[in-house]
Amino acid sequence: MNISLAKVEAIARDFAATQKDIEVAARRAVSKTSRWIGGLLVRMVARETGIQQKTLRPRLRIYTKGNHMTARVFFGASAIPLAGLNPRQTASGVVAGKIERRRAFIAQNKNDERQVYRRIGRERQPLAIQYAHIDKEVDYAVINEVLPLLESRFYRIFEQELRWETRKK
Repeated sequence: MNISLAKVEAIARDFAATQKDIEVAARRAVSKTSRWIGGLLVRMVARETGIQQKTLRPRLRIYTKGNHMTARVFFGASAIPLAGLNPRQTASGVVAGKIERRRAFIAQNKNDERQVYRRIGRERQPLAIQYAHIDKEVDYAVINEVLPLLESRFYRIFEQELRWETRKK
């Protein structure tokens, strides 16, 4: 997303802000907006998938460049093993949150870790570890929920921060 410099200058004129005030307010606005995006993204993916936010939060990374005027939000959309979603065994298979796998079972692996498995064929072996795929939900949340709100949120936070900077003096 690129911010319109003309709109930033128009907001700055309303507050009669100096260049230093604008830079400080912009840094804080970028930081707060990127954290807001991360939180919103985690909330939306949790709502869509039924996976707890505490499981999704470690997949979120926020990077800022040296001048803190740009930020990058990264959310890992790779599959999550069902073993990490507090699975429980049922009569028909395994349930982990909203995700149900028929004919799956919970067993200890060689490292004494609980894992959710499902037989691939009719034979005893091989087994396949079961995963929750979240990539489509992440794409949906970014495109339909986060991006439409991003620009207006930045301008609102920038205006708040600029108001704070000009009132401090």
